[in-house]
Amino acid sequence: AKKAAANMADQLVDAVFPMKVMAVRGESFYINRGQDGGLQIGELLNIYLPGVVLIDPDTGENLGSAEEYVGQGKVMRINPKFTIVKLLENERGLLVEVGAIVRKP
Repeated sequence: AKKAAANMADQLVDAVFPMKVMAVRGESFYINRGQDGGLQIGELLNIYLPGVVLIDPDTGENLGSAEEYVGQGKVMRINPKFTIVKLLENERGLLVEVGAIVRKP
């Protein structure tokens, strides 16, 4: 029950405050999740660039933003407040940028 509750809490936090890239160094980048973020060394993550905001033309409602898949990264080191991820695969030569969104597959 504790594990299920922790999983649900992680999902809620990811929905409200998605993991994001804070800095990029070569093929590695730093994300804003640390030891309490539910990540494990060796875990694979998907990286997306935020796209244009999508607004419903009839209601004016913000439907979120389109995202462009960059590639996949692997968790290399988990620190108390941030995690280091190495880019494994890169789609169409897109670069990981500060502000990119990171999600579990």
